[in-house]
Amino acid sequence: MKVPEKCAIIGMPNEVYHAHPAISKSGLDLIHRSPAHFQYSAHREATRAMEIGTAIHCAILEPERFRDEYVLLRDVKDRRASEYKKAKEVHGGEYVLTGKEADNVAGMQESVRSQYAIPNGTAEASLFGICDRTGVPVKCRFDLLTDDGAGVDLKKTQDSSREAFAKSV
Repeated sequence: MKVPEKCAIIGMPNEVYHAHPAISKSGLDLIHRSPAHFQYSAHREATRAMEIGTAIHCAILEPERFRDEYVLLRDVKDRRASEYKKAKEVHGGEYVLTGKEADNVAGMQESVRSQYAIPNGTAEASLFGICDRTGVPVKCRFDLLTDDGAGVDLKKTQDSSREAFAKSV
């Protein structure tokens, strides 16, 4: 996908965003650690925890998409079951949630959406630009870019006390 130097793209697939060569906050964090960490960082395959995190984001910020794309197999206890394997072949493993996974994601969705007003905006908005100081191409992807221009970064935590939350994010 050809991306103009400075633009916002709505609906860009996650893998296309991550494959784009502009530097992101994660890349800058690696450079801060050392240039070698950035240069030799390997592409990480998504872990199941990362896939569940993506499902949580989708369930909370894009509930219609979550309903349309995810399969919740609440009666299936684990991913060794034939029902899971069949659903995985059709939908892809990252879109099929079994028992406890499905219950946890749906529970978080219900909890957040019942306690907080989710602002109107665009989920997973990808922005690209050029750093004025260095000329380096940069990119960012908001979990939610509100209609009034605020960026939202959704985080999950086991403990919402100030100290514990600060450690978890």
